[in-house]
Amino acid sequence: WAVIDKSEWPENLEQAIAPLWKEPYGDRQQELVIIGQDLDKEALSQALNDCLIPEDEMKNGPHSWMDIVEREGDPFKETWMDAFTSEGEIYAH
Repeated sequence: WAVIDKSEWPENLEQAIAPLWKEPYGDRQQELVIIGQDLDKEALSQALNDCLIPEDEMKNGPHSWMDIVEREGDPFKETWMDAFTSEGEIYAH
């Protein structure tokens, strides 16, 4: 709804999506849905939380995130480089 003029919003929509609204992004969000049987919810949650950038480093922005990649390694580096070079472009940070 962030890209639609508020004059075109359905009645009461603003109140309905208020909990999802975060400036400057509006209601844009990503969700991860995992479906399975007998999942270990705690272990899964911990594994996902372990992937998060620490809050202090998150506040420092993308340049500091690259420091994490340099320090920890990038498991997708070859895949990204293959994709970039196959398109004839290389993206430099």
